[in-house]
Amino acid sequence: MGLTIHFSLSLPAKTTAPDVRQKLGALRQVCLDLPFQEVGEMLEFKGEECDFKRRTQDDPLRWFLCQSDTMVHYKYDHSGKPVLAHAGENGSYCRDVLPEHIIGFSTYPGNGCEEANVGLSRFPQTITVENTRTCKNHRLPVEDGGGWQWHSFCKTQFANEHGLEHFLRCHLSVVAMLDAAKRLGFEVTVNDEGHYWDKRDVHALIKEIGSWDQLLAGFGGALKDAAGESGMTIESPIFNRKDFEQLEMKGQALLPPSWSKAVKSLVEATAAIKSKKTGN
Repeated sequence: MGLTIHFSLSLPAKTTAPDVRQKLGALRQVCLDLPFQEVGEMLEFKGEECDFKRRTQDDPLRWFLCQSDTMVHYKYDHSGKPVLAHAGENGSYCRDVLPEHIIGFSTYPGNGCEEANVGLSRFPQTITVENTRTCKNHRLPVEDGGGWQWHSFCKTQFANEHGLEHFLRCHLSVVAMLDAAKRLGFEVTVNDEGHYWDKRDVHALIKEIGSWDQLLAGFGGALKDAAGESGMTIESPIFNRKDFEQLEMKGQALLPPSWSKAVKSLVEATAAIKSKKTGN
């Protein structure tokens, strides 16, 4: 939970791997010229190298590879045949689709931010799913299979723990990177929860991050209190803010009256499950 920039990049299927490297290299140079705290080296993976499950949990490349895959959603018709479905559709399933080729790099906007991983993945055009009745294999198409695409996000919310100027530098650097991607010929889709991508209004962004801080503090405070009553602890960067109590008070006014009761019930249920697992 927290203010995040979601983004997608793509290039036509006919784009060659050398052209992909060239365009991403140009985008990486833009990032080196922007005030990112860190910009990683170019990365490239093929075949089994693309499988994040082959990496340990503490492998620094695991998250980059996790963000490089996609999913196919499907369900079974009356004959047991798998057919495409919408994400979250009743009775549907999903399956990870690993890329065949990945080219990209990682950036770190600054303290408190998540990494902003940038790249392009080429996926197979179809995947195999078995018919539940006949046990025969069926091929399902992969959206944009055969093309180059990337879906990622960067949470900038907690950069604000290090000051408003720092937050603005981080958030606007990610937006500037995506602007550069458009100029370089990438197809770019952005969902900026701070609304700066659409409005280009710094004052509106400042107001938005303030509202998110209040909401997180109000929600976090209610969660922390409920957890304490159940013998559990909750940690969050928002608790370290010197003005946390003021933010919490304003945030509680933004939450519906029934929110505290709902949070308390959720924490009690979680505590009961934990106690059952540990045998306490």
